[in-house]
Amino acid sequence: MQNQSAMGGSGIAPEELDEWYESLEDILHRYGPERLRALLVSLQERAYSRGVMLPFTANTPYINTIHHSKQVRFPGNREMERRIKSIV
Repeated sequence: MQNQSAMGGSGIAPEELDEWYESLEDILHRYGPERLRALLVSLQERAYSRGVMLPFTANTPYINTIHHSKQVRFPGNREMERRIKSIV
């Protein structure tokens, strides 16, 4: 068994990771991003059902559709709000 430093921070041997990455790329190229997404979601659900807890991520697929040049200015007085926040 390899030691932790030889396997990198993840605890997985680089050669093994390369094989997983190659498989992931193959699925992406053969079947497209939707199929890969479905596979990853399925794997995540399977891991969860087996008691493997993954770190929570608050990232969402949100994309701001309003161009920054069309966004309205921040309402209110930012300096006043900053001062109030620093007091609280």
